[in-house]
Amino acid sequence: LVLVFGVLNLLELSGHADYRGYYAVCAAGIVLQFPLILLVRKVFVTAFNTDLLRNRILVVGSGPQAAKLLELNRQQHNCHFVVSGVVRLADEAVDNQAAPTLPSEMLSTRHALLNYVRDANVDEIVVATREKRGLPVRHLLECRFAGVRVTDYATFWERESGQIDLEELQPSWLIFSDGFKMSWRRDAVKRLFDVVVSLAFLLFTLPLTLLTALLIKLNSQGPVFYRQERVGRMG
Repeated sequence: LVLVFGVLNLLELSGHADYRGYYAVCAAGIVLQFPLILLVRKVFVTAFNTDLLRNRILVVGSGPQAAKLLELNRQQHNCHFVVSGVVRLADEAVDNQAAPTLPSEMLSTRHALLNYVRDANVDEIVVATREKRGLPVRHLLECRFAGVRVTDYATFWERESGQIDLEELQPSWLIFSDGFKMSWRRDAVKRLFDVVVSLAFLLFTLPLTLLTALLIKLNSQGPVFYRQERVGRMG
């Protein structure tokens, strides 16, 4: 449409066209832009949800954490990953009905985990077990050195669900996570940004805010502003 507009403008400037064609193209663009945007979005979402474009993961562990990942994979709309398999660790109960479970005996064979990762085109290994003492460290290191990403359960859950699983949270994850990056420059810039944006929105919405406050006073008893005690960092 932009190219058509440009051509019509050139024709109009040269005197070889009138405004009727220009207006017709403008009207067609206004009418068709929303259906075309919806169509393109639908095609993109459909293509993105295919298994070919999803991240293929291998879950190490078959207990409650692995079960949560499988449930997230089943329930979450527009899920970004697909579980290719679950590796059962020794003395760990199997809580899995949605993905093939690999026996723990395979970990006793050299290169077995790496060979499976390559054969199944696994993109990422997620360690989902509460007991870390029985982890196949050598197998995980071998996969890591081969370029396969290895992620712990808490980090993967936060990334894919946008939430933190407080039931499975451990102090070690807080110590080694990427958060808590703090400095006086960062705090100053963040505070300045918060104040400037808040004042801009306050001025922009002031008429609506005043009207809303008036309606609240006319409709209900008590103060206009709702106050709530919150607890954060440093108490």
